Amino acid sequence: MRLTFLAAGLAILALGGCEVPRGAVSPISQRAAQAPAPALIETARFDAALASAEPDTRRLEADRDALAARAAALQARAAELAVPVMPTDERARLEAGVTSPPVVSDPDPAGGASGPAPGGTPASSPGGTR
Repeated sequence: MRLTFLAAGLAILALGGCEVPRGAVSPISQRAAQAPAPALIETARFDAALASAEPDTRRLEADRDALAARAAALQARAAELAVPVMPTDERARLEAGVTSPPVVSDPDPAGGASGPAPGGTPASSPGGTR
């Protein structure tokens, strides 16, 4: 049922499209109606033009094959160049941006290390080893 309505609607639209648009119809003048029919030229003139163009057609056919081979070579080269330049983890790191290491404030104004030095004794105490 639904298909029938669709087909009928399309038929109505198609028939409506066959009508000549308004403004496209113009009356033929009396002079144009009385004019003689145009003279048609012989098709042999076209045959001669096509025959003289045959060497060019053969040359273009040869060029087409050479151009197709060149296009294939260029596409193969482009495929070779399309590989990733750097590993994906390196790319992700670079795309994330450069981050500075965290800044640790030094509580010792003299610039020495604070806290115990290796060996268990404080670095700032006398006799401590470093």
